[in-house]
Amino acid sequence: MTPLDRTRIEKAAADCGFDLPPALREHGLLLGSTRFPETVEVRLARGTRFELRVSDASLLEPLPLAQNGWTIAEGIPALYATLERAAATARTMPDRVAAQFHLATKSMPRSTEAERLVLQRMGQELFRRALLDYWRGRCCVTGLAVEELLRASHIKP
Repeated sequence: MTPLDRTRIEKAAADCGFDLPPALREHGLLLGSTRFPETVEVRLARGTRFELRVSDASLLEPLPLAQNGWTIAEGIPALYATLERAAATARTMPDRVAAQFHLATKSMPRSTEAERLVLQRMGQELFRRALLDYWRGRCCVTGLAVEELLRASHIKP
């Protein structure tokens, strides 16, 4: 891997949410984030073909796997799309959103109806943000990207 290849992978990683310094592996880089524990290993196969392996297979579940658990990304745009998908999935796993809710509301009172309503609205906002993050700011059905027009009211958490 040339220094230019390494720089391209590092930039793609940083742009997609992998904010920890990449760790050098035998043939590639191990990417991590402060927002989730899962990691992605990226190596250059040939030309602009990248191979990715994740620590948790559910991060890239819909994508076909190549041999030995590696996922193929043909070119820089595909690398970006794959890394964005992995990071969004890792950030929005159900237990992570619930943990964010508990952390944000642990010191809040819960004794009155109004206070419980505030907690409910906070949970709804966290759920909405997680959906927007997962679907890259678009409606999963129509592809609409006008955030003000998107509602999560028809989805059950």
